[in-house]
Parts: sequence; C-alpha cells; structure tokens
Amino acid sequence: MKKSKPNDSLKILKFPEMSDEWLDLIAQCRNGKTHNYDIVEGPMADDTVWNYVNDFLTGRISRKQF
Repeated sequence: MKKSKPNDSLKILKFPEMSDEWLDLIAQCRNGKTHNYDIVEGPMADDTVWNYVNDFLTGRISRKQF
C-alpha cells in the first residue's frame, strides 16, 4: 500500500496530549463553536474522560481538578 503525501494546503491541529488548549477546543466544539482546521488530531475523550469533560463544562469541577 502506497502512503500518500500530506496535502500542505490542509490546516491541521495536533494535540500530543491532553492540555488546557485541548480542553478549550473540546469545550468550544461541544458548545457549538466551529474552528478553521481541516483536521484535528489528539487524545480521544472516551467515556471516562468525557465524564470529566462534561463535569468541567457544567461547572461541577474546575480546570485544575480536570
């Protein structure tokens, strides 16, 4: 299988790990805000992580607790 060369015209945002910026983007997207990236790569918010994200979004925990 031949690997295709990445398209340099794509706007790609990569998060190597969960971070404040990652959390901010998740929160913005969950609140309906769009972004200008073609591809966003990073940690997935599985069920366990999503519970913490949801608790943060609803104000049950702080950013520091997250």
